Amino acid sequence: MIARQSLTFRGAEGNALRADLWDGAGHPVIFLHGGGQTRRAWDKTARQVALNGMRAITVDLRGHGESEWVPSGNYTFMDNAKDVAEVVRQVEAKFHARPSNVGASLGGLSSLAAELHLGPLLEQLVLVDITPRMNPEGVAKIQGFMGEKMDEGFSTLEDAADAIAAYLPHRKRP
Repeated sequence: MIARQSLTFRGAEGNALRADLWDGAGHPVIFLHGGGQTRRAWDKTARQVALNGMRAITVDLRGHGESEWVPSGNYTFMDNAKDVAEVVRQVEAKFHARPSNVGASLGGLSSLAAELHLGPLLEQLVLVDITPRMNPEGVAKIQGFMGEKMDEGFSTLEDAADAIAAYLPHRKRP
C-alpha cells in the first residue's frame, strides 16, 4: 500500500503550493499539470511511480487546485518557472537528491523555462504535450473554452460535463 501525504511548498512570491507525496523510498519525481488542471491529473501515474520505488510528488501550480493565487496577479511562464525552481530546491533539500520533473503543457513549459533560465536544477526533464510552435487557431480555441465560463462558472457538474463533451467530442463524456 502506498501512502499519500499532503505537503505545502513555498513559491517565489511566498505563495503556498499544495502537493501530495506518494512515498516510495527512491528518487524524487515531481509531476506538474497543464493549465486549468490540478495535481490530481497525475494521481494514477504518481501511484504507479511510487509502487515502482520512487518518490512521486504532484504539485498544484499557482492559482490552480488548492494552491494560492498570488496578490501580484503574475501568472506568466516565468512566474510559474520561478515557483517550479523553488519547489525543486525544496524537494532537493528535503530528500537530498536532485529531482526529475514530468510536466504536461503549462507544467512542462514552466519546468523547461526553470531549467533553461534558472538552472541547472533537474536530474531529468520529461515534457508531455509540448510543441516548439503553437498553432494560433488552436490556442484561441483553448483560450475561448477556458475563459467562456470564467466569471460565472457552471451551474452544475452536469453543465460542466456537457461543455467538456462538446469541446472534446472524440473523447468519452466525463
